[in-house]
Amino acid sequence: GRFRHAYLIGKTGTGKSTLMARMALSDIARGRGVGVLDPHGSLNDEILRRIPPERIDDVVIVDVGDREYPVGFNVLRIDATDRHKYVEARDLLIDELFAYVMRMYSHVPQSMGPMFESHFRGMLALLLGVDPQREPYIPNLMHLRLLYTDRRFLEAVAGRLAGRDHVIDDFLAEVLSINDRSD
Repeated sequence: GRFRHAYLIGKTGTGKSTLMARMALSDIARGRGVGVLDPHGSLNDEILRRIPPERIDDVVIVDVGDREYPVGFNVLRIDATDRHKYVEARDLLIDELFAYVMRMYSHVPQSMGPMFESHFRGMLALLLGVDPQREPYIPNLMHLRLLYTDRRFLEAVAGRLAGRDHVIDDFLAEVLSINDRSD
């Protein structure tokens, strides 16, 4: 079976789209999940026309160009319910986001020093906390900006974590002392 991805190359008209449609429909018929990225739309249309009726309620269409029904995507959402698994997922998420930022901005190395890394990791750990997420507070990247621009928000988030994680406590002591000097 296909455990991850399939990559097909070939000249126009050689049957790549037909093969991909058959692969997707075969997986769908077997009850498996399928993700199809189709920049032109014709492959998606072909697959959608042939979805078995018993699987139609499983279909989710993400059209990033649809302004009427935009799809929200929160990269900071962690669904773990166990505290230890949550912290493990949080740390992995922070590592992955940091690696992504480093790749995206590698052309500006002067802005990616140890202070940036310390703040990036510390502020995300502060924002994400140590307890599994639940309504009404699910952090998102807009909250990250608020940590830097809204002192009351920073203090509220810091207050809920005080004494619960020594790494975050040390980071807060550093950040708040820097902020105190600039006030």
